[in-house]
Amino acid sequence: MTGVSHQHDEAALEVVRQAYAFLEGTRSGWEDLVTEDVVIRQSPEAPWGGRHEGPDGFRRFLALFGSAARSRLESRELFVAADLIVQVGVSRGEILCTGATFETREIHLWRVRDGRIAALDIHVESAPLLAALGSRD
Repeated sequence: MTGVSHQHDEAALEVVRQAYAFLEGTRSGWEDLVTEDVVIRQSPEAPWGGRHEGPDGFRRFLALFGSAARSRLESRELFVAADLIVQVGVSRGEILCTGATFETREIHLWRVRDGRIAALDIHVESAPLLAALGSRD
């Protein structure tokens, strides 16, 4: 790996770390972290799932999630895989309308472009989340 590639990887990792700091409430100003054409995708099984585009879509995703659930991420791995930043971890939380708790394994796939988040694909273990939401497989 060349020095330039390594520097790019480190910069992309830092952008993702800043995004997690925002999600944890220890950083403000998410607007400067995302591109104008950012895309967030999560399975439509979740009330906040689907495809969300642009800063307004990012804002909508955060609002939908925040009104439906509260969770805490335990990141177990964060690494570069080609043009992606991959986060593997566990999310523990509560569905607000029912009080049901959940613990799911999850993977986040981030794309960083020009020092900003261009895409985030969220993959969550379905069964525990659906059970907490009151759904059946």
